Amino acid sequence: MKNTVLTALMLGALPLFAQDTIVKRNNEIILGKVIEVRASDVLYNKHDNAGGAKFAIDKKQLSEINYANGTSEDYSGFEGETGALKKRSESDTRDYIVRMINEFGFQRGSDKRRLKASFEGDVMRIVVMNKKGKPVDEGELYDISTAFKFQAIDRRENNIGILNIWVNEVDDVRKTDPRKVKLLIEMRDQDAAHELRQAFVHLRQLQKESKVKIEKF
Repeated sequence: MKNTVLTALMLGALPLFAQDTIVKRNNEIILGKVIEVRASDVLYNKHDNAGGAKFAIDKKQLSEINYANGTSEDYSGFEGETGALKKRSESDTRDYIVRMINEFGFQRGSDKRRLKASFEGDVMRIVVMNKKGKPVDEGELYDISTAFKFQAIDRRENNIGILNIWVNEVDDVRKTDPRKVKLLIEMRDQDAAHELRQAFVHLRQLQKESKVKIEKF
């Protein structure tokens, strides 16, 4: 009988030892189960509701996560891509924009046709790639130095985020025949879409600051 009671107590205590420990920077401790670590936040279940409602916490609020398997991750110095962007040059920011679009960008409404971006000076080329990874055409050109409005991310189902930028579309890298259009970029990760928007805003700020200021006569 004693063995039965002891076994029952041990089984009842197992969930306590299977919890992940989330430590916030204000020293608050959250016991739960980490479900997913995303670009800027962490999804988890609370310890008393495993498999229930999902909660998200910004990585910038975290100090560390100690997992039930004995491993840990340190977030005490995490700034997020947005914070790190402030230190990036124009060239680095363009490289970041290209990387994010190439990794998360898709043609609107398609889950097979990816986007491929590249820069030629201030002009960004976006090409749609078919499912075999071949370009379907020469792409479209946008003069990012003319971008003047960055709308909030349009958040859709399935973690899709759509970036909306008002900018000049041009015919070539010489910026021939500029016309104002709304550039829509569908990203298959809402956090990535947010960071991409921040990167475009940062790039425009750097472009403005780099312009030679002419002293008025």
